[in-house]
Amino acid sequence: MVSLGYAKNESVAKGMEDALAVSFGIPREKLQQQPSSADDILSSLGEAGLKALASSVEREIAMNVEDENVFVGTVHIEVPHHNLKFDLKMKQGHNLMQLARDTSEGRELLGEYVECACGGNMSCATCHVYLDDETFRELGPPCEGEMDMLDLAFEPKETSRLGCQIVMDENVDGMTVTIPSGVNNFWS
Repeated sequence: MVSLGYAKNESVAKGMEDALAVSFGIPREKLQQQPSSADDILSSLGEAGLKALASSVEREIAMNVEDENVFVGTVHIEVPHHNLKFDLKMKQGHNLMQLARDTSEGRELLGEYVECACGGNMSCATCHVYLDDETFRELGPPCEGEMDMLDLAFEPKETSRLGCQIVMDENVDGMTVTIPSGVNNFWS
């Protein structure tokens, strides 16, 4: 997985292999011993599926890190319709939804603006945000499922993303997240 460019390191690769083994009912060792089985599974998931799996494993690893002070940078939050700006520290591997649900260090304020009604399953647009141009380019375009939800979001823009899909790492340190002035909540 590392050599294919989908996993950042061996622990992510192992997590991906474990998840694939469970999903497809194939022992992890067999996946490693029979490249043809692994190749078939990898091709069935496609590039987007592998990237999503790697991202999920990275988040899981980050959430299980015992050191709760693993910060990788700062997120600048802007709420123009309330003339409000504030900064939050971000934790490696967490997403904006997790940041909004955290009640420490003033993060509950973000939760007032970013609801995340579906719990990060990409089935609502209540965590819809606008990113600064540089961060949007760094993260790349949203996947097809995210695009479907963004079509339903309140006043989407070219740099719109779902907060539950923005994974925090050193590449997004200093990003600016702007909160839209409204939300389309189909869950309430």
